[in-house]
This record gives sequence, C-alpha cells and structure tokens, in this order.
Amino acid sequence: PTTLEKRVEMLEALADYADEKSDDFTIAAGDFNFPNSYEEQHNILETYVEPRWVVGHKYCANCSGTYYDEFDGQWSQLDYILLSR
Repeated sequence: PTTLEKRVEMLEALADYADEKSDDFTIAAGDFNFPNSYEEQHNILETYVEPRWVVGHKYCANCSGTYYDEFDGQWSQLDYILLSR
C-alpha cells in the first residue's frame, strides 16, 4: 500500500474506535499528517475525520501549520488533536 493508503487505513481505524466509544468523550492526538496537496486532492479531513471528530487546529485563527515545506513552499499540519463529537 502507498503512504496515502496506509494513512487512510489509520484514519478508518480511528473512526471505528470513535464508533465503539461513541458514549465516551475521546481525544486522539498524534502525527496524522497529510501534505496539503493530499488534503486538497482527496478531502481527507472532510471524508475520513470530520464525520466523527472535531479537528483542533481548525479552530485556531492564526495557525498556518506546524511544518513549513521549503520544497513545496507551503505549510502543513503535521500534528493533529482530534476530539470526539
């Protein structure tokens, strides 16, 4: 599997966990990164994360990202904090 496929599998496993713990408040934090180009092409957050999780960095007014890729010339969000809905 490609890196994208592996990461999507991980997000699907987190979604399954969120479903199992739907009565509990759950926090998932870690290195769930996707380059911005993947996000733009595949709508990763909208498709795999946001149906079950609140994405912490989306509520930060001045957050460009946690990593600047000089090759691509853009910021990426490497670390995510996810809160159950």
